[in-house]
Amino acid sequence: MTGKSSLILVGISHHRTPIEIRERLFIPENSLLDSLKKLHTSNSLEECLILSTCNRVEVYTSTLSYEKCVSAIHDFFVEVHNIDPGVLKKHLYVLRDDKVVEHLFKVSGSLDSMVIGEPQILGQVRNSFKIASENQFLGKKLLSLFSSAFRVAKKIREQTKIGSDPISVSSVALDLAKKIFRTFEDRTVLLVGSGEMAESAMQHIISQKPKNILVANRTYAHAQALASKYSGWAVDFENLKDEMSEADIILTSTSSPGFIIDSSMVKESLEVRKDRPMLFLDIAVPRNIDPLVNEIENVFLFDVDDLQKIASDNMKGREEESLEAKSIVEKEVRSFLNSRIVEDSSDVLIEIRRLAEIIRSEEVKRTLSSFPELEGKLMEGIDMMTRAIIKKILHNPSVVIREILEEGGDGESVHLVKRLFGIEDTSSKQSFSSSEEESESIS
Repeated sequence: MTGKSSLILVGISHHRTPIEIRERLFIPENSLLDSLKKLHTSNSLEECLILSTCNRVEVYTSTLSYEKCVSAIHDFFVEVHNIDPGVLKKHLYVLRDDKVVEHLFKVSGSLDSMVIGEPQILGQVRNSFKIASENQFLGKKLLSLFSSAFRVAKKIREQTKIGSDPISVSSVALDLAKKIFRTFEDRTVLLVGSGEMAESAMQHIISQKPKNILVANRTYAHAQALASKYSGWAVDFENLKDEMSEADIILTSTSSPGFIIDSSMVKESLEVRKDRPMLFLDIAVPRNIDPLVNEIENVFLFDVDDLQKIASDNMKGREEESLEAKSIVEKEVRSFLNSRIVEDSSDVLIEIRRLAEIIRSEEVKRTLSSFPELEGKLMEGIDMMTRAIIKKILHNPSVVIREILEEGGDGESVHLVKRLFGIEDTSSKQSFSSSEEESESIS
């Protein structure tokens, strides 16, 4: 019998990996397809999906070979991102089967985000799913898993208040700015970037009624479109150093792979400003601003990891909603796993019948070879009779197996049936389930 595939997740996240490592492993959207192709060259990955956000980089897959699969993903991170294996090992976690299901349901429901309840993550998961699906990297197992995750996320939004008055990284950043400057009415805000995160930030910025809003982007037309939509002014990205001297608050959210603002640029801006304070809010991963900027006097720099600490304090009033959402996840995980057990039971029953037919066919053939004088009709009758005997013998076990599973049986029931009929899948004996706190070791 062919071994049973396992769901596997290998990745890093904000829970245990600092931004300087996350940004090295980050895979931009325009590189996701190439990364999927590279991963899929390993025969150990049957299906594959990559989720890459500012908080996490995770590879979801199904495999018949746990060790080879994990090793292939580990090597992918090392080779493609040129990271030391020893450094990577400290941060990488591995989840298997039920732990993968629980983790994805929490991620999609925004229960594992840096800011609990933030709305962006579901869209990011959907986009990763779309890229993997449209390019035929998904099979039955991941299609089922992610379809269920989207349904669970919707249920969490509809049945809890976890998404009401949503908090985002950009809203946390602006709350921090208010604590430093108290009011925006006499301040100029410079927004660098024009994507989804930038527009989310813009919505929070205009609610504070700043004196001026400036928008810079490598593509001037994009900056112009965002600025005009919110009554701001588009500025030339090439003159960013000069434009910065006008701004009290600079919020960056671009997809640039390297720093776009460094210490020398900030020092020159401060000279023009006559050392009036500047606040930098870098909500991009990879980071847009050189962390050395924070060492300059009268300059305050905060990145997404700094904002996480503030966000944690802001979430203290949402424990009840979070508990409700986690309760939904627990029920949905059980439901999903039970549905997989029922599917497994069908596969087991098919395998039992296949094995019985092989035995029956061989015994009939051997027996009939000893009686060459038998006529065709008699031989045909013997064949039909033995088929009927096998069918009747297997009928009651088949009914009982289905009943046990429908009444809430678990994987051990299927395991026992396999043992009874001699079709046990030895590859499923060992449990590799792990969590982010107790991840599997990778050699």
